[in-house]
Amino acid sequence: RPDRVFDQQVFNQDIAALHRTELFGKIDSYSSETPEGVHLKLRVQERPLIRNVYFTGNRRLEDRSLDKHAGLTAGDPRDPVRINSAKTRLIEYYQDQGMNQVDIQVRSGLRPDEPDVDFYISEGPVERLKSITIIGNTKVSTEWLKAKIKTKIYPVLLPPKFSDRAVEDDRQFILGHYRSLGYFDAKVDVRKEYNSGGERVSATFVIVEGEQYHVGSVSIAGTKRYE
Repeated sequence: RPDRVFDQQVFNQDIAALHRTELFGKIDSYSSETPEGVHLKLRVQERPLIRNVYFTGNRRLEDRSLDKHAGLTAGDPRDPVRINSAKTRLIEYYQDQGMNQVDIQVRSGLRPDEPDVDFYISEGPVERLKSITIIGNTKVSTEWLKAKIKTKIYPVLLPPKFSDRAVEDDRQFILGHYRSLGYFDAKVDVRKEYNSGGERVSATFVIVEGEQYHVGSVSIAGTKRYE
């Protein structure tokens, strides 16, 4: 503020605060000392703003749901990084809904002369889980693993939706459990098989347990005050 003591650190914090608004692509600062005090000047380059956000090709999911997960609205800074991040969130949202074969392209909005952001969506089929199989496990029971993973089959008429993201979480869980038991070389892969229509999935967790490691000895070095 004018007529206040100049603090370079505070000035740097002010510039950082302007960057966090994401409204500016570039901010240059200039300062000069005179007998009357320090004169400051900021030269900014504004980012263009989003005029509209469109979704093309979506049939199963409504625009308002996609709006919520994209996190982009009219008037937001039009930044390619933000737009591509929104695309990633949309893909993850579709995968959570069982549409793992979704393809989303940014058809408009990445170039400076494109004020509207348009996501072109090819949803693909809704994949549903047909069966779960676990093979290769000898030290941990199949029943225990199936009880702990998120991917499950329930006794209902319509099979549950199949999510690649949920299956990856399950793979990491199984791998982490084996590591906690000392199987540091364990490997867990997932094999997917589709029916002829491409909408029913049989998932198989393939486990290679490897050797179990045990503690050989425990030693403590560097202690002076305690035994």
